[in-house]
Amino acid sequence: MMKNENIEEVIRTNTPLIFRYCLSKLNNNHHDAKEITSSVMILLHKKWYKLSKKHIKAWIFRVADNEIKSYWRNCQKERKRRLDIHEADELFDELLVYDNYDDKLSDEDVQRIVSEIYEDLSADEKAIFDAIYRHKFTFKEASDRLNMPKTTLFDKSKLLEEKLRKTIKELSEHIGI
Repeated sequence: MMKNENIEEVIRTNTPLIFRYCLSKLNNNHHDAKEITSSVMILLHKKWYKLSKKHIKAWIFRVADNEIKSYWRNCQKERKRRLDIHEADELFDELLVYDNYDDKLSDEDVQRIVSEIYEDLSADEKAIFDAIYRHKFTFKEASDRLNMPKTTLFDKSKLLEEKLRKTIKELSEHIGI
């Protein structure tokens, strides 16, 4: 077990080391390196009384390494998610671009249909739709604003996409487009 008076010294001496380590692993991304360094130091503070002085530096670097791995996993998911959003945007453009409907629908008809589809969404679905598709928030921004974990938001947005895809397809078939 470690005494509380040494925590400031451990943080002071290891913060620059961890920051440089994170910076090297994150392609010189200063902002994210600072965030990860802060996360590591906060976790150190939380776990302080459970840690052994003998292995503190190894523990700090292991936590930093785990945070960096998590960061890269999230980056990959976000990149894939942005591709999915782009695909979904194209889907919504099918409804919102009036040129496709010149022969069959007036602008007012398209607006009415879009409004009806939107009104049929639940409150959660509307919030997700607005955050991701209307306001173009990133998943992190949307999850913070909706007070929802990113994984839950991702799953719900996938279900929403499927629902909208199905609704648009049924509507197109019904109208004969």
